[in-house]
Amino acid sequence: MTPEEKERLEACVEEISSILYKNTPSDQIETLEGIEITVRQQTLAEISPKIALFFIEKQTRTKSSPKDRKRTLKSCVGSLSINKKQANRLGLEPHSASKSSSRKMLSYFSS
Repeated sequence: MTPEEKERLEACVEEISSILYKNTPSDQIETLEGIEITVRQQTLAEISPKIALFFIEKQTRTKSSPKDRKRTLKSCVGSLSINKKQANRLGLEPHSASKSSSRKMLSYFSS
């Protein structure tokens, strides 16, 4: 990552953080535990799935359209709605994430 890209990323993260903070009830973030839970919930609900879908679209060279029939997968980055072509190109088994793919992802994030 170039220094310019890092700077831009930091600015975007600051802006995202500000938006999420403004939309968080203050009683949810009175303790470190509350902050951790809130940040994790917001990240899994609002941020990680969008980043993952961006990666999926780039890697599979596909775009989702409203007409596509989609399936929703529970992932370590949140709920992902992907179409059949994306699932096939990612090597997912019908109606379930492949076990080897899930293991690879889990071992990657465990390291």
